[in-house]
Amino acid sequence: LVHLDQTSQPAAPASQSLPDTQAPRVEPLRGIRAVMAKRMVEAASTIPHFHYGEEIDVTALLALRERLKPLAEAQGERLTLMPFFMKAMALAITEEPIVNAQLNAAGDALHYFSECNIGMAVDSKAGLMVPNVKSVERLTLLEIAREVGRLTTAAREGRVDQADLKGG
Repeated sequence: LVHLDQTSQPAAPASQSLPDTQAPRVEPLRGIRAVMAKRMVEAASTIPHFHYGEEIDVTALLALRERLKPLAEAQGERLTLMPFFMKAMALAITEEPIVNAQLNAAGDALHYFSECNIGMAVDSKAGLMVPNVKSVERLTLLEIAREVGRLTTAAREGRVDQADLKGG
C-alpha cells in the first residue's frame, strides 16, 4: 500500500508505466531443448507422480563410501553418494515395481518396466538436463559411478546423446 499525503504527487496511471502490449515471442525448440521439452511433457502426463520423505541416518553409508573411495580412485572413478542412492532406489523398486510403471496413452493400463533407468539432474550450458543411467539394477556401484561421471561430463560439455535423455 502507498500512503499519499497532501504534498505527494499522484502516481502516473498504470497504462503509462507499462510497455505496449505485444504478441508473445515464439522461439522454436530444436535439438536437445526440443527433446527435453517433449520428455518433460510425456513424463508429466504418463508417469504416476508421488512424493515421499523420510529422515535417514547415513552415518554408516558415509563410512562405507570412505572405505570404498580408494578402490574407486584406483580405477579412475569418483565415488559420490549418487551411485549409492541410485542402487538403493533400484533395489527398492524390485520390491515395489509399481514405482517403475507407466500409464499408457489411453489411461487404461499400466506398463511395468523390467529395467530401472534412473534420471539425474545436471546443470549444463543448455540448462537443466536429466540424463538416465540405464539398468541400474544390474550395475555395480563402480559401474554406476562411471556412468554418473560420464553423463555429468557429457551434459556439462553439451554433448549428451539423445539416447541418454530417454528413459528406455
